[in-house]
Amino acid sequence: MPKKRHVSYTRPLCANAQIMREMDFIEQFNLTGDGNGFWDSYDKTENWLGENLQISIAVRNINEYIPTLLQKMLENQEKYDNKWKSFIAENLQDELKIEWEKDLDKEYIINELGLTNITFGYEDKKVADYCIYFRPKNISCEHGITLYGNKKGEILKVFAE
Repeated sequence: MPKKRHVSYTRPLCANAQIMREMDFIEQFNLTGDGNGFWDSYDKTENWLGENLQISIAVRNINEYIPTLLQKMLENQEKYDNKWKSFIAENLQDELKIEWEKDLDKEYIINELGLTNITFGYEDKKVADYCIYFRPKNISCEHGITLYGNKKGEILKVFAE
């Protein structure tokens, strides 16, 4: 596993890293790798409604929209949390009843889901611009829930995996 280190501003890493540095956004993140590898990323832990949230941005796909979208998400946590969980409850209720082996209503699903990760730039851009991963808080199960969205903050699709 690559060693995490804070970004050094003494040498340029790559064009995408330069975009982030110019926005003074990346100084809050730790760089995993040297900034030039395919899986290198900027990572940090953020508070999300009282829980730890892991944020990871793939260096290879850094874009100007990422800081703006992520900042909107962090400043409006309840809005985004409700939007995402409501979408999941609406679209996966029947599937989650089987997976979680419980009779579920939408409110139960919304309260049970915990956000664990947000990643930017790892997916094929034809699929999504960001990916969000949820796990149930109190139910032991094999799978989590993945939600994909675009740079406008719109939800594209969701599935249990």
